[in-house]
This record gives sequence, C-alpha cells and structure tokens, in this order.
Amino acid sequence: MGKLNDRAGSVLKCLIDLYTQDGKAVGSKAVCENIAEKISPATIRSVMADLEDKGFLISPHTSAGRVPTEDGLRYYAHDLISIDLDDEVKEKLKEAIANVSDIEVAIKTLSDVVADLTSYTGIILSPKKENEILQAINFMPLEGERVLAILVAKSGYVENRIIEIPALIPAEELAKAAKELNDIVFGKTLEQAREIIIKSLREHKNTLDVAMEKILEEEFSESKSLVVSGQHNLITYPEIVREKLKDLFDVFEEKKLIIGLLNVVKRAEGVQIFIGKDCPLEAAKECSMITASYGTKNSESLGTIGVIGPMRMNYQQTVSIIDYTAKLLSEVLEKKEK
Repeated sequence: MGKLNDRAGSVLKCLIDLYTQDGKAVGSKAVCENIAEKISPATIRSVMADLEDKGFLISPHTSAGRVPTEDGLRYYAHDLISIDLDDEVKEKLKEAIANVSDIEVAIKTLSDVVADLTSYTGIILSPKKENEILQAINFMPLEGERVLAILVAKSGYVENRIIEIPALIPAEELAKAAKELNDIVFGKTLEQAREIIIKSLREHKNTLDVAMEKILEEEFSESKSLVVSGQHNLITYPEIVREKLKDLFDVFEEKKLIIGLLNVVKRAEGVQIFIGKDCPLEAAKECSMITASYGTKNSESLGTIGVIGPMRMNYQQTVSIIDYTAKLLSEVLEKKEK
C-alpha cells in the first residue's frame, strides 16, 4: 500500500486514536469534532470512504461508524505516530529503579511497571548468565542436611539457593570447601566454573561439587531468563477470544516459544511492532506485540523488552514506553561495566 497524503493520514490517525480508547466504531462526526485540522464533515466522510476502499478501514454491520483493519493499524503504528513520552511517565520508570544496582531486580521491577503503565502484559528477556564473572561462592549450614549456597558475581548479581546434601557436613568443612572452590573458580565465568566443577566431579566425586553443578545448570535454564508481568491484564479486552487467551497463557507458562522469539528480535535495531498476523507467536495472532532490545555499547544486544496487548493498543504511548525502558536497562548495564 502506498503512502497516504497528509489529509488522509490525519483522518486515519484521529479515527484510530478514538478507536483505541474503547474499541468502538468511529463515525465521521466524532472525527470532525476531534481532528486537529479544520476539515469539513463532507470531506471527512469522503476521505473515510476512500480509506475504506484502500483497505485501511472497515464498516461493521452493526454500526454506521468504521474501525481500522490490521493494515490500517499497521500504517498508523509505523507511519503516523512518534516516540514522545510524557515526563511524568519517564519519572515513574526512572524512580522505580533509582536505587537498584542488580540487573535482575531492575528487570523484574521494570516489567511490573511497564505492565502497570500500559495495562498489557510485560515481557523481558534477561541477559544470558554464562558470561557473568564469579566473585565468590559461600556455604552456610542450615538445619538438618541442608546448606545455603551463595553465588556472588562481579556485576552484583547474587543467587541464594538451598541445597540438600546426603550427609551432615560441619561448618568448618563447608568453609574449607568454599575456599577450595573459590580458589579455582574466582574470576571465571559461570560457564567456565561449571566446566571446572564437572571436571572435578570426574576426578573425585564430591557432595558439594554435585550440588554446585546442579545450581549452575539451573542458572543456565532459559526459563529463568524470561520475566512476564501482568498476564491477567489481557482478560479485560473482550476482543481477544477466550480460546486464544488460554493458548497465550499456556505460552507464558511454558516460556520457550517467547524466549526463542525474543532471542531473534533482539538482533533488530530500534522498536519492533508486530500487529495481528505479523506476530510470530501463533497464540498472539489476535494481539499486537512491541519489542526493543537493550545492551551496552561494547556488546551486541543482550536482552529484549516488550509488551503483548490487544490490536487496539495505545501505540503512541506503548512504543514510547518500550523505547525509553530499553534505554534505562541499557544504562543499568553500562554502569555495571564501569
């Protein structure tokens, strides 16, 4: 489809702005009352008829007004909006992580805030942890045959995990084991540490080595790298068919499909917009998805942030929020590198 002239673009933008508020068909009178330009009602009716002929609008049988088609929404999202976020919204996002230095906490916090601000489902793919540099491993004895293992990375990332051991190990033995492990894995990446521990297991099976190998294996589990917030926000949009909603919830729960998709789109620059049938997730074909990658100047994109919502989403605000939040996450990672 070709580019619309300024008048047709203004009419389409005004109509979709109104449509996204409540999902109801919009008539020429409403467009006339809300459009910024001074255009006569007759001209607006003519432009709307032309937009319908071009496939940007459709007339529902039950209404005299019109609603945008997927092509109309696609043109609107790609050509008629700009990235422009209110200072108040920027402040809410900045304040949410003002005192946060841990990237994992920042990701969870921002996912929740984005879901809350947009009323859609927030999704964030965390940076892979294979390259996290280990700074320390500590063990603390708990009741019975349980030990608290603490992994501390150079970035500030901390993982606490309770491990079950087959025999009671005295505190002094735990301290000795931690020292021995630290001597060989300090300064190594998690991936390198895992390989060292696996090699150690081959040579002499050690109870704590077995437990640590399991912990590091779980750290690489991709399901841990995806944060999903506000899933139930989608229930409030009646246009998303219940069967599709159930399929989407299953995808959120299972995670692999979304992780695979976000790993692909993180290679793209800027904000990516997927509407309806463009959405690579089969379960989200009745939705829209907006994503952006984040990372550091010295690396490729490390993760992806996005939202999934109804096709009648507020694209202007949502695109701006995703763009700004991706920049905030990049700033957090940049600070970690210094």
